[in-house]
Amino acid sequence: MDRSKNKELYEILAQYPINNAVLYSSHPLNCPMNILVPQRYTQSTNNDIVYYNLMSIQPNINMGVYNSHTEDELREWVNTSREYVEDLANTYKKLCDMEEIHLNNIIDQRKKCEALNLNYVSKLPVDLIRYIRDFLLPETQITLYKECNPHLEDMLMKMTVARLKKFYKEQIIPKYYNDFMTTPWKRWIFTNSLKPNNVYISPTTKPEYVKEIKKVLDLLHNVIPHTADAYRYCQLQGLKLIKSIIYVSRRFSPAPAKRK
Repeated sequence: MDRSKNKELYEILAQYPINNAVLYSSHPLNCPMNILVPQRYTQSTNNDIVYYNLMSIQPNINMGVYNSHTEDELREWVNTSREYVEDLANTYKKLCDMEEIHLNNIIDQRKKCEALNLNYVSKLPVDLIRYIRDFLLPETQITLYKECNPHLEDMLMKMTVARLKKFYKEQIIPKYYNDFMTTPWKRWIFTNSLKPNNVYISPTTKPEYVKEIKKVLDLLHNVIPHTADAYRYCQLQGLKLIKSIIYVSRRFSPAPAKRK
């Protein structure tokens, strides 16, 4: 969202005697506490902080006159303040409009997915499944992959411990788990949107490796959608991971013995 106009307006307002201090509590700077009146301290809400920060930069004509601003400058101050708030409101309205469009898309996608019998789709030819899958959301694609590969864990169990260890240590942990711990915004996703469930970094047995692989996939697929970007990123990561799991399990699982 472009904020250039809003920043330009604020730079104009900053030339006037406004309060530039950011308020982190619901107690406004222009309302000092009265030591004779008992104070009731309550936890500040987002509403308190937004309201009092906005009120702290409202025009104060008396201060403008005291600072020797001309009548034209004072009128510009009032008009710029009004335009600044209107621009903020319009920006917020656009964000709400975008979220409403996103909501309508989710509802439409859910209706289509509900009408789509995944059990039936999983029995269709592979090429047709791929064509259908391209029209689905990443989270629905993950579910479809699971439906089409009901014995995925069994296929992983057929791999050697050495292969599972290599896949887990060199692919899953660095690319899908530790990745969240190395970049600040991804670390925020990890701590606020994912449920770590005590992922074990160093399994030893084959069942433990399979369990931890499934756990990492579930972390991404069941991410808490605190933000749209975090949710979409984790779903795309989950989609990449399940594709990788399917490929590796098919590539390195031993072929069934031929009947004599």
